[in-house]
Amino acid sequence: MTYTDIYVAANMQYVQTCIQQIFQYANYTIQWKDQFSGTATRGSKGMHIAFGAVAEYSEVDFQIFAGPDQSTVVRLSLASSG
Repeated sequence: MTYTDIYVAANMQYVQTCIQQIFQYANYTIQWKDQFSGTATRGSKGMHIAFGAVAEYSEVDFQIFAGPDQSTVVRLSLASSG
C-alpha cells in the first residue's frame, strides 16, 4: 500500500482537529479507529458497486503520529476509490 506523509509544525491534538475539519469540508465522513487514526469515506460503496463509475466512492485511511523535531506526521493512504 502506498502512502503520503505530511509533516506539520503543530501538536497532535491540533492536527487531529484540523484533519477532521478538512475531511468534513470535502464532504467526507470520518470513522475514528482510535484517538489518532481512522478512515474517511465519501459517497456510497453500495451505490458504487451497483452503478460503477457513475456513483462516486472513495476511502482514505489516515494516521497521526509524532514526527521528528517536534513535528506531527499525518499519513494518508488511499484505501479505495471509484
